[in-house]
Amino acid sequence: MTPVRHFAINLGAPADMKDDEGTVWFGYPNPKTEYTKNHFPNYGVKFDLNDEVLQGGTPLRGNPMGYFCSDFKGTTIEGSRKPWLFTSGCRGLIRCELPLIDNTAGQKPAKYTVRLGFNAPPGDRQGQRVFDIKLQGRVVLKNFDILQTAGKSNKAVVKEFEGIRVENVLALELVPTPANPEANQAPVVNFVEVIKEGSTGRLPAETSQ
Repeated sequence: MTPVRHFAINLGAPADMKDDEGTVWFGYPNPKTEYTKNHFPNYGVKFDLNDEVLQGGTPLRGNPMGYFCSDFKGTTIEGSRKPWLFTSGCRGLIRCELPLIDNTAGQKPAKYTVRLGFNAPPGDRQGQRVFDIKLQGRVVLKNFDILQTAGKSNKAVVKEFEGIRVENVLALELVPTPANPEANQAPVVNFVEVIKEGSTGRLPAETSQ
């Protein structure tokens, strides 16, 4: 439903989950469902991010490009009480589009706060996984290194960008260095959250940095 006030996406998650603040984090890609006895076919909220994910590259310790998910039980993510947000994600995501406003229906442009969650994969070294973050075609953070920012793996890193103007879709791009990275150099992102500025949506303080 547009215009969107609050949209929280847990990349790679196997299902949607509601946190303690009442925010529903939608898993993406949306898992396909089939009718079995008492279940409805294709239940849940479905959406398409028009995502572009790098293909190929040499897998590192069995970690290829694409969406991933691991069991968060027993995992501690420093700086967050929601480890499940940081144990799934996408490796090699270079672009996606979040449908926020339907300008064909006369909906007016709006400004959004965009929050991106990151967790450096185990075994990463500083300077190994470096990329630019672009929103609406503009670089908002250059030469971002998750591990350099966090200092270690299993520590939440949340980057927040305010005043992002949206007329239709919000375009997010992660531009890797080098241009044709291996899997151990490709961008990694765990979640995307957008909140319309001036709305009643709020930023969950526990993941802010």
